[in-house]
Amino acid sequence: MKLSQFIKKHRNLILISTLIIITLILGCKYRQYLFVLKSPEEFKNFITSFGYYGIFIFILSQFLQVTIFFIPGEVIQATGGWIYGTLGATILSLIGITLGSILLFLLSKKYGRPLVNKFISETKLKSIEAALNSKKLNLIVFLIYFLPGIPRDSLIFACGISKMSLKKFLVYSTFGRIPALVLSCYLGSNMLSCSKPFLFLMLFVMVLIFLIGVFKGEYLLEKLSNN
Repeated sequence: MKLSQFIKKHRNLILISTLIIITLILGCKYRQYLFVLKSPEEFKNFITSFGYYGIFIFILSQFLQVTIFFIPGEVIQATGGWIYGTLGATILSLIGITLGSILLFLLSKKYGRPLVNKFISETKLKSIEAALNSKKLNLIVFLIYFLPGIPRDSLIFACGISKMSLKKFLVYSTFGRIPALVLSCYLGSNMLSCSKPFLFLMLFVMVLIFLIGVFKGEYLLEKLSNN
């Protein structure tokens, strides 16, 4: 088989493998900087130290936030708002989140259940199969990403082995993410200038939505899954 034919036949695998290798190399090179993600001020100083290239570092941080589950997205987004403003941070965050989501979804679609079981236990996977096979899967994905407090760990992997297409997953998960994402970026953009009453109002709204997700989220998902 010629090299060109091999590349054409396995282009998706080559692309995914390349992205994984790049992520691992960058992760090893900059692993000592992970502590800055715990503090908005430290993270801001880290990003701005790269000058113009800080934009790409910020996008990479959002990419890693999706692919490495323990990185706190809210800190990244709020700091992005502080540096780039609400609109700029929202756009840059969506680019990184989308790239990370595409990678995980394609990995799941390519390698199927054996890969997914490395991130989601078989017991947990079976418990959400009703949702994955539901006729309202699109709405379920939207709600999971819209309501904070609903367990969403490794959801991208689960959706990758469902009947949902990559295009639909990106559309519904992105629309679900946008409200909280914009709010985080907005709070970061105005953390030094907005009045305390307004700040408390925004925090109250976030807490209220979070509580709805915690106490009613799984009930809503179960009801939708069984219909």
